Amino acid sequence: MKNKLIYIMILSFFVFFTATPWLTWSGSASAQSPTNTRTPTSINIGNFVRDNLDQNGTQDAGEPGLAGASVQLWNSAKNQLINTPTPTRTPTPINIGNFVWDDLDQDGTQDAGEPGLAGVSVQLWNAAKNQLINSTSTGASGAYMLVAPIPGNYRVRVVLPSASDAFSPKDAALNDQTDSDINPSGVDIGFTDTFNIASNVISTTIYDAGIIKSRTPTPTRTPTPINIGNFVWDDLDQDGTQDAGEPGLAGVSVQLWNSAKNLLINSTSTSASGAYTLVAPIPGNYRVRVVLPSASDAFSPKDAALNDQTDSDINPSGVDLGFTILSISPRM
Repeated sequence: MKNKLIYIMILSFFVFFTATPWLTWSGSASAQSPTNTRTPTSINIGNFVRDNLDQNGTQDAGEPGLAGASVQLWNSAKNQLINTPTPTRTPTPINIGNFVWDDLDQDGTQDAGEPGLAGVSVQLWNAAKNQLINSTSTGASGAYMLVAPIPGNYRVRVVLPSASDAFSPKDAALNDQTDSDINPSGVDIGFTDTFNIASNVISTTIYDAGIIKSRTPTPTRTPTPINIGNFVWDDLDQDGTQDAGEPGLAGVSVQLWNSAKNLLINSTSTSASGAYTLVAPIPGNYRVRVVLPSASDAFSPKDAALNDQTDSDINPSGVDLGFTILSISPRM
């Protein structure tokens, strides 16, 4: 019972003391101390200053942030500077590469023996293709390296060394390490598709370009004219074979025609001995025609001796009357 009473007295005293603030301890006169307030928590205000490339007031893909821009916080009356931000870390530039090669077989794939191309202009553009950011030229091996200032969206452009050159097929190997990434035609000709460089990337080497070089064709040998002959004779025994004592016929008209018999190419007449020579301009298929000296004459039997050195080669009748056919090889 005693303990309970003490508890009540102490409680009563506490309530009485706190409920009557004009009472003083030890009888001294004093006003009540004000209640302490919470210290205000600072508020962070941000966020981003960018290069508005297209001047439309909107943060578009590929529009980079601007480093080092001064930003200040003022009171509403603009007569008191309150705060300037802590400088942020300068972004690390990103290396972008890699290789421009001479695509000899025009297949869009980097094959063994296909060399790099030196001195080719390579450029880095924003995604909208309206701002050139960096440029370089390929080295002796065909390698190049561009520098992007900050992470973001970009395109690589390759400039053809000559207007008569062309780009290889794009993504032919489905392997960014070995194929060409440049659009060979269309509105994006010479550019890669837009690609994104993430904030944790410091280097990427997968952007290659195959170029199909325009080359002067290898000169071909001027064909040497081919001489075709040989002999028209009087087949006295009518056996189609050149026999001893059968003379050549002079002044007989001999012609060279194409194989379709619709183009006369060369003509001559036999000499006093019956010999003749026609000239074919290039190898190919031809026909020799012999014109009978008289309408009452006739041709000997064809291939009677089965020996082209001593028999007659002219068709004695039919649709090819007066003609023979021959093929001249390029090796002749």
